[in-house]
Amino acid sequence: MNDNITNSIRKFILHFILVTEVVGFTLTIGIAIVFFTTFLEMDSDQLKIAIRITLTTAVFTLMFAIFSDTCRLRPIHKYLFMLEKGITDKQISLNAQKSIFRIPFFHSIDIGLRILVTAFVVIYLLSQFIILETADYYNLGSLTLIMCLLVGVYTFFASEQLTFNLIKSGVFDHINISSLTKVRLTRSLTITFIFIVFVLAITVSGLVFKLNYSGIRKSYFNQMNNMNETLSIFTESIFEEVRSDSEKLKSDPFLFL
Repeated sequence: MNDNITNSIRKFILHFILVTEVVGFTLTIGIAIVFFTTFLEMDSDQLKIAIRITLTTAVFTLMFAIFSDTCRLRPIHKYLFMLEKGITDKQISLNAQKSIFRIPFFHSIDIGLRILVTAFVVIYLLSQFIILETADYYNLGSLTLIMCLLVGVYTFFASEQLTFNLIKSGVFDHINISSLTKVRLTRSLTITFIFIVFVLAITVSGLVFKLNYSGIRKSYFNQMNNMNETLSIFTESIFEEVRSDSEKLKSDPFLFL
């Protein structure tokens, strides 16, 4: 029985790291690089700088993630060690249960904040090497918020499913699975609704800003082009008048008498 439980815990820890951390990092960095390539007007050198900044910052974020996950999983590791040694300790078991129930919420918040802080650092470093327009800052900020919500909600649901499977495997005694399922469904529906509302709000706001900014920018450049053409015509007319007067003066035989 203990072997099945210890195997379930090891499987949970492995899947926890792969499904939440590895997938979250890959998704975030991949979308950031695609955004740099598609939406920001960068040449090849600037794009290389942006990718290097992103990857370098991600390394420090990964180091913090390892520390954070180690602290978060410590009670579960202690519980696993206790089971392997055949020791009975109610406090260790209680701490492990509390840690399991807290993982979905706190881990999703942790990952969302990591993305937020990392993105602000990347945006600041980009501004030191690349000239960014107001629309670029707004788009980067919108992308950051959407990624925080997207990866955070994904992490919550993935962690919740992993913890539910662990509890259902019989790792802890005296836990009512049916009541836990009802709580999961209620919480999932609430979070899904809030996520959809926030993403729609950010997306609509970003589209409105982009359309307004593009319209104002296009109007400004059109006015500048019209003004440039007007000045060119005006300058050319003055030049023609001066040249005409000059020709008349040159052909006047009494000018130097």
